[in-house]
Amino acid sequence: MYHATRQLKPLTNSDLGLVRICLASQDLQKDYVYLREQGVEFILEPQPCKDGMAEIATCFDPDGTLIELIQVYLEKWPSLG
Repeated sequence: MYHATRQLKPLTNSDLGLVRICLASQDLQKDYVYLREQGVEFILEPQPCKDGMAEIATCFDPDGTLIELIQVYLEKWPSLG
């Protein structure tokens, strides 16, 4: 069984490997509640982005990598056509 150890210092863009990743969610609030119940540490609760076009929450994985969860509301984005 894998037992995660806490990263001693925050990762930066100059570190080798993965520092940050963004994953899409179809129901950010539901995913946030579920992950919190599983013991995931969030540094940012779900927050709306500019003009309400998306919501983002940020947490850490067991290796200290930042994970952004995003739910995009395409109907609020300006048309490209």
